[in-house]
Amino acid sequence: MCPDKETISAYIDGELEQGWNETLGSHMENCPACSREVSQLRGLTRIMHTGDSVVEDALETARHRVWRGVRSSCEQRTYHPFPFRVVKIPVPTMALIAVLCLVMGAGTMMLWTGGYMDQGGAVAAIPEDHQFTSTEELLEYLSRHEKSLNITIQLPEEPVFLVLGEPQLLRAADYRQGE
Repeated sequence: MCPDKETISAYIDGELEQGWNETLGSHMENCPACSREVSQLRGLTRIMHTGDSVVEDALETARHRVWRGVRSSCEQRTYHPFPFRVVKIPVPTMALIAVLCLVMGAGTMMLWTGGYMDQGGAVAAIPEDHQFTSTEELLEYLSRHEKSLNITIQLPEEPVFLVLGEPQLLRAADYRQGE
């Protein structure tokens, strides 16, 4: 059974006990997969410890390539002021916006016309000389007509109050129903 990568790394770094070190050494001689892993890790360790200039050159080349790409992408972008900016909106979104505009326009029209529209004489007005003395009389008049009607209820010019004594403030705890 082959050891895991952490154990192989400890073997390469010399961090294992002497007995384990010898056991893994004999396993490495007989197992091609483990010996390949050990050679790769030793090469990586050698590069890390020596500061190989090949790695530094590769990093510098990669860094230049990335910055060249960043600069070219920044140069390709041009700034467009707001009125000339191209905006891509999907068709379903545009349809939804059009429907919302129509609904809002119809709602505004309904508010502007007072909540009703004249539909070929479907709206009628009660004659001005006709006055009702009770609510029942008004309801009876409305039930006889199939059209919608505009009703104006005119309240008296001056409110009429009966003065019955002096006003008093009562607390709810002091107030007793019927006394």
